[in-house]
Amino acid sequence: MAGVSIVAKDKAFSNVIGRRPLNLEQRVFDVFNDRRAFRGAIYAPWDISTLFQDEAGAVPVTADGDPVRLMLDVSGNGAHFVAPSDAARPIYKAGLQPYLQANGTSSDMRMVPAGLGMTSFKNQVSVSMGFLADSIATFRHLLYIRSSSNTPRITLGTGADAAQLRTFVRRKWDDADTQLNLPKPTGAHLWKVFSDFAGGAADLSRDVTAASDAASLPLAQISENPASLGVYLFSFAGTGFANCRFYGGVILASEQDITPYQADIDAYLTEKMGI
Repeated sequence: MAGVSIVAKDKAFSNVIGRRPLNLEQRVFDVFNDRRAFRGAIYAPWDISTLFQDEAGAVPVTADGDPVRLMLDVSGNGAHFVAPSDAARPIYKAGLQPYLQANGTSSDMRMVPAGLGMTSFKNQVSVSMGFLADSIATFRHLLYIRSSSNTPRITLGTGADAAQLRTFVRRKWDDADTQLNLPKPTGAHLWKVFSDFAGGAADLSRDVTAASDAASLPLAQISENPASLGVYLFSFAGTGFANCRFYGGVILASEQDITPYQADIDAYLTEKMGI
């Protein structure tokens, strides 16, 4: 990824008294201006300028059907996703709601090292992702955030029942998994995992208020481990490939309360996804 240093172009906003109020997109990006308090990422495949056919970011995606090797994080945190090889590239699909198409056999994207510690030592983490997974098989991974061991921190995918999406949440690598499940209707949906590690609770929701599943975590403590071993989109380290469409997403993590920002994130992603 040599030569690529991307910050959210024209996305630095400040709601100063006396200025015009920020719009929805500006409010979402404004959260990430304080990078000491808030970590995370924004992925926007609806913006074709954030997609590249090569790892170095020298060959832009320009048309329907182009392969995507690099998808930029436009939050300014540098947590870009890169396909490990040309064969692993998903395909860009244009239209009213553009998306990345993962083929379920080789499509695989992995977060660059700059983003891997974003969920460590945090009180709360939210992961909001837009997927259409009508053709997904059993035991597949849409998103997999590892802890510092070969265990999940937060995941989204399928288990033995492909008609449901499940998530695993784990505060610390040697804690027991907390599993949440929801039915998976056909079509595109916004899926959110909200983990309140300090409060000892986790929640999986679909389309903001359409359905949810909640559970307690084994301990109410801040998430541990200084860094993740990997964050994967469409697979887990080259296994469990998911056949799906990815419409975009936002990850937000902090030692502070992030609940006040969730409504804007939900509204932003549902607007961009057209649901």
